[in-house]
Amino acid sequence: MMRTNKKLFDQIFELKYLCKQLNQHSNKCEQEEKAQKKKAKAALEKGNMEGAKIHASNAIRKKGEALNYLKLASRLDAVISRLDQQNTLSQVNKSATGITKNINRLLSSVPTEKMASNMGEFTQALENLDVATASMDDAMNKQAASMHDDAAATELLQQLADENDMNLKIAAPGAVTTQLTSENEGKDKEEEGDDLMTRLNQLKAL
Repeated sequence: MMRTNKKLFDQIFELKYLCKQLNQHSNKCEQEEKAQKKKAKAALEKGNMEGAKIHASNAIRKKGEALNYLKLASRLDAVISRLDQQNTLSQVNKSATGITKNINRLLSSVPTEKMASNMGEFTQALENLDVATASMDDAMNKQAASMHDDAAATELLQQLADENDMNLKIAAPGAVTTQLTSENEGKDKEEEGDDLMTRLNQLKAL
């Protein structure tokens, strides 16, 4: 099979090269046709009617040759296109054959019943994960709502204390401190400072 494909590829390459040569010959004949027309014109200007006819005949012949080469190249190009298509189809068929064998080998190595069972277990695991995630989200939402309620209650208590001049500082839910306690602590510290100053003055008097 590989040898046949290589041979076909080589033939296509040779035909493409030949088609290129035919197009080159056609272009060359067109250039020669133009040259013969110029010569025919020059002969007419000189009054050389015989020479002008010869150059005109040559120009007509070259024009015909160019057209013939072009027709051959066109036909050859059509043949090349068909061979290219055949070569491509052959390669596609080869690839499809190999892929089919691989698929069949894969299916035979893994039983379809086991594949179906594994997919069922995988689907069940995903469903269990969804349930667990939903439960966790619900618990977290409830906790967040509880914390929000505590904060709201603390804010309301502080508002009531401020409105009624109760001199209360609500630090946290369930914990209440008074400015009175703070003031008493301040007085104790001031008395302790006064006592220290009295002792210092007594030492200086000695």
